[in-house]
Amino acid sequence: MKLLYKYYCFALAALILLISFQNCSPLSFSDTKQASLLSSLSTNGITINKNALFTNDIHTLIQINVDNAMDMYITNTPGCSSGGVWQPASRETPWVLSEKNNLVTVYAKFRANLQSETPCINASIIHDDIPPLLILREALPVKTKNPTSSIKLNMTDFGSGIDKLVCPVEISPCTIDMIINNGADGIKIFDFYALDKAGNKSAILSTSWFFDKTAPQIRFVTTPASKTNLITANFLVSASDNYSPTNVIKFKCLVNAESYRDCGSNFDFSNLIDGLQTVKVYAYDELENTSNPITYSWTIGRKIPSIKYSETPKPSTNAKSKFAFEGADQFGIALTLFQCSLNDSTFTACNSPFVLTTLIEGENKFKIKAVDSLGLESGELEYKWVYDTKLPIVTWVTYPAEFSKNKNELIKISVSEDILQIESIEFILDNISLVKSLADSTNLSALTEGFHTISVYVTDKAGNISTLSSKTFWSDFTPPTLSYQPVPTPTKNTSLSLIVTARDNPTANNTVSLFYLLDDLTVAPVVPPPATPFTSPLLISNLTHGSHQIKMYAVDKAGNQSIFYLTNQFLTDLIPPVITFVQQPSSEIGKSSQVTIEYLVQDIDSGLKSVYCKFSDSKKIISSGLCAEKATISLPIFSLETYIFEISAVDKVDNPTSVKSITWKTGDFFELKTQMFNVSTQNNNKVDILLVIDNSWSMDTEQLAISAAFENFLTNLGSIDYRIAITTTDVFNSGRGAKGAILPFGGTNLTYIEPTTTDGLALLQETVHTGTDGDGDERGLTAINMFIDLALNSTTEEYKFLRTDAVFASIVVTDADENKDGNGFVDANSFLTEFYKKLSTNKTYIHHSSIILPNDSDTCKATGETVGASYFELSKITGGMSASLCDGTYVNQLKNFATSIINKIYEQNLPCVPVDINNDGKIDIDISYSTSSGTTGKVTDYMVIDKKIKFTVPLMILGSYTITYSCLKPTTP
Repeated sequence: MKLLYKYYCFALAALILLISFQNCSPLSFSDTKQASLLSSLSTNGITINKNALFTNDIHTLIQINVDNAMDMYITNTPGCSSGGVWQPASRETPWVLSEKNNLVTVYAKFRANLQSETPCINASIIHDDIPPLLILREALPVKTKNPTSSIKLNMTDFGSGIDKLVCPVEISPCTIDMIINNGADGIKIFDFYALDKAGNKSAILSTSWFFDKTAPQIRFVTTPASKTNLITANFLVSASDNYSPTNVIKFKCLVNAESYRDCGSNFDFSNLIDGLQTVKVYAYDELENTSNPITYSWTIGRKIPSIKYSETPKPSTNAKSKFAFEGADQFGIALTLFQCSLNDSTFTACNSPFVLTTLIEGENKFKIKAVDSLGLESGELEYKWVYDTKLPIVTWVTYPAEFSKNKNELIKISVSEDILQIESIEFILDNISLVKSLADSTNLSALTEGFHTISVYVTDKAGNISTLSSKTFWSDFTPPTLSYQPVPTPTKNTSLSLIVTARDNPTANNTVSLFYLLDDLTVAPVVPPPATPFTSPLLISNLTHGSHQIKMYAVDKAGNQSIFYLTNQFLTDLIPPVITFVQQPSSEIGKSSQVTIEYLVQDIDSGLKSVYCKFSDSKKIISSGLCAEKATISLPIFSLETYIFEISAVDKVDNPTSVKSITWKTGDFFELKTQMFNVSTQNNNKVDILLVIDNSWSMDTEQLAISAAFENFLTNLGSIDYRIAITTTDVFNSGRGAKGAILPFGGTNLTYIEPTTTDGLALLQETVHTGTDGDGDERGLTAINMFIDLALNSTTEEYKFLRTDAVFASIVVTDADENKDGNGFVDANSFLTEFYKKLSTNKTYIHHSSIILPNDSDTCKATGETVGASYFELSKITGGMSASLCDGTYVNQLKNFATSIINKIYEQNLPCVPVDINNDGKIDIDISYSTSSGTTGKVTDYMVIDKKIKFTVPLMILGSYTITYSCLKPTTP
């Protein structure tokens, strides 16, 4: 549209210039008609739409103002070179413009005859069919209460230009800035449009708004009562409006001298003061058209009437009751309207005085209230009292027993009525009043021996008096006495009959109870211990052997206890003398001229009455007669015979006679044995040591500590030909070091170390720290047993380690015992049976343990899992040692283990059990040695255990050793 406007300005100037130029062009026609034709060509030779400047239609009319023209040629092509046809000339012809919204030119030429043409002339017009644009310059409010509204327009046209603005007829003048009087309330609608110079009409601009100058109408719906004692007030208001919906109406309100505040249609006021109250409310709509305020007034009076009793019954009474009451309002005017209620019944009108005729037994409750002339109601005034016509009932709670030993007695009663309803309690002793108070208890002090009566009266606050209630009792302070005869001693009787006589205070007609205790060693207590009741005579049976004493006492009905009466101590002797042979010959002895017998006869109870000795052989009595209680005697031996020595003894109470004898045979029963062995650095010094390390989670600290101590262990093994291998207590996981398999040392392929192993100590210390990822079900004995199973297979590393001619030693280090559940060994004996079954009884075996010992402290036991009982037992059986895992002295432990292993190497097994042939109480055995240099000597540091000789000091002298001893000859079948 801007481009069209530019073309319009340019075309208008061009059209004027073109016409001027053509009119001034020289003519060269000679023909008369032609000349006349040329002369009629002027500025108005042709016109479009009667020379109009603008058109909005491409269909136009062209006017021809050329005289003498016979033909005309009209075209839209400049220069009239093409685009048209010759046609008969006419004064007016329709034409279609070649384009729209631009300066459009039409060209024409003429001829008067067929030979000559006039020059090409033209006429131009601006085509414009784009309507103007009419918009509001400022938006209008949707609603307004202003009496006038301002309309501001913008008109725009980019073609022929604005011609005029067309307004509704009621608006004058019609301009782009207008002030319109709104007049009456309601919707205002106005339409506007614009016309351009080409006759195009803009779209109609319709404007509308709502004019509302009317305020809402307001009224009270809910208000407080005109008189009230409430300091809060609730209001509900309603408003209506001709044009605004009720939900957009707002309210402002005030009470008394306060400022207006926003409030809804339902609003409250609180904390109001007494007196006249005034509320004002107004409403306004969304255009803030505001109503006149509406007003409501009311009075608040909060001082309620006061009432009081002028006469009431006594707090407790057994008579009918009367009430008198009065009251006044806040202005001092006497009240006349009262309401009464008895025991929470419905309030009914009543007058003062008011007499009650129907009362309930017990507590009653009376209430009054009143209403003043303004309708204000007083509070309820309550009075409680007890109407009681029942006599108090007395119950004895604490009182003397029928017979009492107490000089002071606590008397306590309970009464059927509440203690608050009691007026007085009177206690009477032997017809003399002791105390009259509200206390339900009293103490009787300094009572005299004899018969007494205690009585009580109770009077309640209603004036009711109980009947007299009494208790009688005897005061008896004298304990009973006993007499009895002595008990004979000593005796071998197991039953006893003792006559006991009791005496007591006869005044109380008392009966005495008797009790006894046998052999009671406690000091006589104030309260007697549990004893056995009896009646005279006292019968005791089933007396046991030993010294006895009887305690007796009596208790009367008042509870007085006699002193403890003690019988004389008496002895019940049920055991005959005891005969002991301190020294005696073996059952079979060699040829000898005499034997020595030492004996002892004792009776520590009643004592010995007599001792009788008899010596005989199988044919005759050699000697007999009374003999001493204790003696060492030598008896002559005359021949190879069977001999008997017999002792009999009787005690002083003639218990059954004790008899004891010994029998022996003399003869040639023994044979001499000789056994030799050598001690050298090459032979008989081999030991294979299996370390069984607990690799469960709890052993990391112990593994590190004991690892460091192994240097002394190897040192103390000295020149012993040792092999050391390691396994763990884990018998469940697969792989080396589990299920009894021996571990490789460090990162090497070695499965055991020996004295010649390079870096043997370092490898040993590294491998002893096995880690703590093993199973928590530790089984050291099972691991050793599984190791032996592997060692019996010639293809295994365990077989290569275990030598047939070496001592086998095992050392278990653990904080738990062998787990006996499942397949674990039950005890060390069952393990050892299995061990010898697989490796033969000739295998020398010793076991050591670093464990939690049975006698370790509770603190030590708490650090581990359990006491290593199975390992402790195995060490004891095999002659090994056990040390505490808790003491931390692993250097000393391993040193002792090494020494014990060395001793085990030189342990000797004998084919039979050595015996004592000379009857001196010692096994007859001799051990001697001789060296290659001729040195000889005796070995004395040894022990004989069954068929073994254990050397308590290592045999460090190299040479030949000889053992001489005797054994029983084999029995001939």
